[in-house]
Amino acid sequence: MIYKYTQNIDSETPIMCINTHIGDETREDGSVDEGVSGSQFQEELLSLCQMGKKKVDVWINSGGGSIVEGYTIFSTILNAPIEVNTYCMGLCASIAGVIFQAGKNRIMSDYGILMMHNPWGGENDKALEAMKKSLVVMLSAKSKLSTSKMDSIMNEETWYDASQTLKAGLCDSILNTSEEPLEKSLASYSIAKNYFNNAISKPIIDKSMNFKSICNRLAIAEVDSEMALLDSIEEIVNKAKRSKAEAEDELDKAKAEFKKKKDEMDALEDKCKNLEEEMNGYKAKAEEEAKNAITVKAKAMVESHAKRGAIQNSSIDKWVNKAVIDFDGTEELLNEIAPSKQAPSKIEEAKNHVQLDGIAVVSSKMAELRNKFNI
Repeated sequence: MIYKYTQNIDSETPIMCINTHIGDETREDGSVDEGVSGSQFQEELLSLCQMGKKKVDVWINSGGGSIVEGYTIFSTILNAPIEVNTYCMGLCASIAGVIFQAGKNRIMSDYGILMMHNPWGGENDKALEAMKKSLVVMLSAKSKLSTSKMDSIMNEETWYDASQTLKAGLCDSILNTSEEPLEKSLASYSIAKNYFNNAISKPIIDKSMNFKSICNRLAIAEVDSEMALLDSIEEIVNKAKRSKAEAEDELDKAKAEFKKKKDEMDALEDKCKNLEEEMNGYKAKAEEEAKNAITVKAKAMVESHAKRGAIQNSSIDKWVNKAVIDFDGTEELLNEIAPSKQAPSKIEEAKNHVQLDGIAVVSSKMAELRNKFNI
């Protein structure tokens, strides 16, 4: 294979160089500025591992570039079966600073510069936020800094010199170059920072991504740029939002209809309850009237038997209660009772009245005769 980034391949410790931007960049005139390819870097490093090399040193001097290509490089260094050390040989900014963190040993030149910031480019805020969370996990795991601290570092676009990098735990050691004057180091730091700030104002389009496989996976029309891909993803998200909003509207309508039907059912239940109570009132009244009617009838029947002497007057109420419960049975029983001997007391009383009246008449006639004949 052709090695693009590897030096001294025959050495036990080959050196791989990342000395330009990560991934291809599209200039304003449409031409492509070739950068470090993640897949090519991966192929070379794994090939060195298969050769039985003891270790590999990766020298980095880059202002960053494509996050997707950077993922490939970072993961290959991190998971290589041999020791891979990373060196900051000048500027490790943006995704290049992330790649620097992947080394088994992270060595910072005393004139080196490290810069961390949030991902940028495109208009898909959700995609950028997802990438940032991913980078925070990668960096906090290697630096031993908390995710909240790393999130803050990226938010502030933090620049570090060698001593600051070591203090922050973002490198393991500093490589001293005594022949390098301090003034020159500070000048390098200032120049690099200004260069990067000017460079990031130009959008970078990643041309090395496998857009076809991504589009197939997302079931969208094939695109040829990262920006177009982000737009397509954003459209999917917006479509999902619209579908969700429509579903929520339908759910609200269904809830309103359900409430309406429930209110109608509750009203019908109340109406049925009122009708049932009204019907029970009519039933109770009818039963009371029926009871009164049978009581009147029973009392009349029982009193008739008392008059004929079948029962005593003191037991009339008792027989009335029996007749209310069983009128026919009680009447049949009373019919079988013969009149009492003491019952005709009124008849005898009437006879006595007749006898007394007869005596009075005779006495009156006798008095008339005596007066008439002076007897």
